[in-house]
Amino acid sequence: MKRTEVALDDLGEILEESPLKKKIKKKKKKKKKVLKFKKKGKAPLGIAKKYDEAAEEEIQKWLSTESGFLEGLTSDVYGDPSRLYYYQIKYLSDPNDFIHIDKARQTGFSYVYAGKSLARSHLSTHHTSIFISINQEEANEKIIYAKGLFESLPLSVQKNLIIDNKK
Repeated sequence: MKRTEVALDDLGEILEESPLKKKIKKKKKKKKKVLKFKKKGKAPLGIAKKYDEAAEEEIQKWLSTESGFLEGLTSDVYGDPSRLYYYQIKYLSDPNDFIHIDKARQTGFSYVYAGKSLARSHLSTHHTSIFISINQEEANEKIIYAKGLFESLPLSVQKNLIIDNKK
């Protein structure tokens, strides 16, 4: 699967619209305080610039993963940033084409299936997802999750929605 990367020029705009905007700003401020210099005064301009570029590259790398894309750019129904459980992140980071999961009720896998589909469609150049479930109602549930996550994305990140649902 070929992944596309968010250009560094667009990263600022994307983060402005992201639900994690405040958290990232706080994180950057904390990291800048960690930099210490032997001489009192301001940091040399070159060092500060390299630090900011490194932080942006780290964020860009995180956003180019499926779990980072979902946690960094989507929000839940209450407007809070999406949070994934450790087993959901492990599932999203599995590189295998086929994976066996014993699914239990109320564990959030329908949500993460829909999220994986959305993330892959945005991170790869061509991706199509088909939801097949035990019945039409269950398949529609996954589509509703995916559509909700899609609508929570910043407008600058959203791709065109080609087919929503065929009934």
